[in-house]
Amino acid sequence: MKPLRNIRVLDFSQYIAGPFCTALLGTFGAEVVKIENPKGDDARSWPPIKNGFSGYFANYNGGKKSVCLNFKDAADMETINQLTAKCDVLVHNFTASTRARLQMEYERIAAINPRIIYCNISGWGEDGPYKDRKGFDTVFQAVAGVTGLTGEQGGEPIKAGVPIGDVSGGLFAALSIMMALEKRRQTGEGENIDLSMVEGLYNFLSVSMAFYAFNGKAPERMGSGHVGRVPSQVFKCGDGKYVHISLNDGQWGKFCEIMGMDDWKEHEYYKVGLNRVESRQEVVTRISAVLSQMTLDSLSAKCLAAGVPCGEVNSLEDIERDPQAVFRHSLDYIDYDGVRMRFVNYPARFKDIDIRQDRHIPSIGEHTAAVLAEWLNK
Repeated sequence: MKPLRNIRVLDFSQYIAGPFCTALLGTFGAEVVKIENPKGDDARSWPPIKNGFSGYFANYNGGKKSVCLNFKDAADMETINQLTAKCDVLVHNFTASTRARLQMEYERIAAINPRIIYCNISGWGEDGPYKDRKGFDTVFQAVAGVTGLTGEQGGEPIKAGVPIGDVSGGLFAALSIMMALEKRRQTGEGENIDLSMVEGLYNFLSVSMAFYAFNGKAPERMGSGHVGRVPSQVFKCGDGKYVHISLNDGQWGKFCEIMGMDDWKEHEYYKVGLNRVESRQEVVTRISAVLSQMTLDSLSAKCLAAGVPCGEVNSLEDIERDPQAVFRHSLDYIDYDGVRMRFVNYPARFKDIDIRQDRHIPSIGEHTAAVLAEWLNK
């Protein structure tokens, strides 16, 4: 069962946030038609590229139908208007000036289709002093404070290793669209969604904001460490492999047994988490010394048996072999134009909802004739 199987989506977006949003809608059955100009989505030319094929583009556009229309051609723009009248959802990431030039503002679109769910995904939102600024995920991370909180203690700020602004923006957009579709089901009215990716990133700051409120200053950067819990960071084992250990007061005693730190197991000072935070360097130094004499496999086995949380620091190659990922079918594979592509599957499993995805990567305009015939009888 695909709950969005009767929903039609026009996707004018490029890069990650918008295409990820519409890919999620497609996972649940929506028919997603990607409108591209003759050059195609800019992401088609972004690396990694092999045999002229972009893995960047492939990850967020599988299963969509590509319709090629020239935004500078009056007849093609009229076709876009006709498609708009037939769709349920329209997603884009146009700047304000581009929206105006293409006559794609919400008011005009809603006049064509009053029931449409119109979603504009932008870095800053449609109003305010930053509304005309340009940017990409890494810029949004910086302005949203994420970069300032990330990095080694005493070191320079760094970005997250993955595009969290784009992905969270896509997630919030998809959720907003589904809420708007439910509102339309109840009221018959369409909706105008103005989604800010920077504000999406603010949602990651909740704990840091709490420390700021209570202490009067932002938490310091501390690498893989946790501002309010010790131990909770990456450690190096004796075999050169890395592990992340994180635990609470209830698990401290068992952890001390594993580490051979019996003198700290019931110690009135060290068994209290707030005290360990105060003595972070001392605690981390001792744990590091013990782990330098242990292998990762030995530590993992002991932590698993004792119910102490720890996790191997996996590489991408490790993830492919990870027993849990294999068991859950977390990854999907297709061979495309000589490249074995890896895709990440939707993380939830449902009793009745089918989340199997069409992974076909469309060429530019591959479905133009079919979509115009089906939607407009052209």
